[in-house]
Amino acid sequence: MALFKVDTESRNAVEVLPTDFKSLKLWERKDLQEWVKSNSSLIEEEVLLLASEFDQFDKTNNRLDVLGVKKVEGEDGTPYGRLVVVELKRDSDKSHALQALQYAAYVSGFTDKEVVSLLAELEEIEEEDARKKLADFLGLDVAEEIEIDSRPMVVLLAQRFRDETTTTVMWLLEELKLDISCVRLVPYEIGGQLFVQTDKIIPLPEAEKYRMAKQNKEDSKKPGARKQGANVLNALIENDLLADGDELRFRQARIPMEVRAEWPPDRPGLTATLSTDGDTHNLVWTDPATGRSANYAISRLASMVLALVKGEDPNDVKSAGVQGVDYWEYEGKGLKALATAAGLTTGSAAKFNAEDVREVCKQIPKGRWTSYKAVAEALGSPNGAQSVSRILASSKDWDNPHRVLRKNGEIASNWGVSTSQDPEDCRSRLEQEGVEFNEEGRALMSLYWEPDLNPAAGQQPDVAQ
Repeated sequence: MALFKVDTESRNAVEVLPTDFKSLKLWERKDLQEWVKSNSSLIEEEVLLLASEFDQFDKTNNRLDVLGVKKVEGEDGTPYGRLVVVELKRDSDKSHALQALQYAAYVSGFTDKEVVSLLAELEEIEEEDARKKLADFLGLDVAEEIEIDSRPMVVLLAQRFRDETTTTVMWLLEELKLDISCVRLVPYEIGGQLFVQTDKIIPLPEAEKYRMAKQNKEDSKKPGARKQGANVLNALIENDLLADGDELRFRQARIPMEVRAEWPPDRPGLTATLSTDGDTHNLVWTDPATGRSANYAISRLASMVLALVKGEDPNDVKSAGVQGVDYWEYEGKGLKALATAAGLTTGSAAKFNAEDVREVCKQIPKGRWTSYKAVAEALGSPNGAQSVSRILASSKDWDNPHRVLRKNGEIASNWGVSTSQDPEDCRSRLEQEGVEFNEEGRALMSLYWEPDLNPAAGQQPDVAQ
């Protein structure tokens, strides 16, 4: 990295040599720290500042230079907060990385309440206002749960870095997948004015892009790797194995043995209702202690229920380290097992001949409806509901595509989008044929029709049209 002063008339370029913070009599706490507090772009991250010179640790009197929080999105698109630990050095220091990692370990257990409290104290505002500011920063509604990750980001800021520091950081980045970076801050004195130039040396943007692409490619080769966590839930919903309103139950096997007898399956607090409204899929859960219902990410809620059965406050826990799909079941079957049985964890998806799908649709009686999943099962691939949905989405002139709905009788929100139609067109056609809908806008289950044919195998049912 070099800086040049260019004379536009003579067209000469002269390198401007950097100075150093020591000779400028600039200090970590009095100067560099204040710069970062005034503009987080110096660390090349967008953060909301929470504290500086933080020393409220239980077992040490050390002071964390700068603590902030940044916005991160989970696999399902749900935003959450990740603490950012910034450790400043004027020059190279062999303990730079170790010191920062110690601070990261200290703050890794911070809850959303502690983060809100820090923000309120820093900005001298009420905690209610601080919570709203944090929610706005993360892109959440103030009524939504705020999740704070237990794996903080570490930012090392200095003019120079020792080889042992950069080697350690690269190992932490590559092998442990730690969110960590080294940012070089170089001072220049030009015409009596001070300028500083930032340069993220680890990870380089180009290298990080390549590393992530490589990691994603490697992950995609692992059986089931692309369908873990929230992706399993998404896959089950997309393939019509789960639908809005389905009741999920906390798995008894996940309740600690010593308290399992106290928490039978029918005890309040062990069930939740799937909600597919909006861009993300959540579980609606009612806190048995307060009677309050709210939406939660599947992993967050698993952590809360686990805390509840252990006698802990469910609102003081995070979901870090908890894979939500391991803790919930539907109709007695674990979600991962449900996905595996349908072939969804192998990365494969059923593909059907469009004419075979049409043959099934022809058999649906007037005034009745069936589901994408049922059509897929009739064609011999129960994991092919999504494929059926895509075929029908572009089938304006087909027989009866409007008679195929979600398994709970719900009309898909994108129904007819590729044929200039909408869900209202679908409902209108069904109502004209005598299909009734309940208050939730779902076709009555009493009118559900189960196909029992396999056109690909040449079977033909005897069904009245």
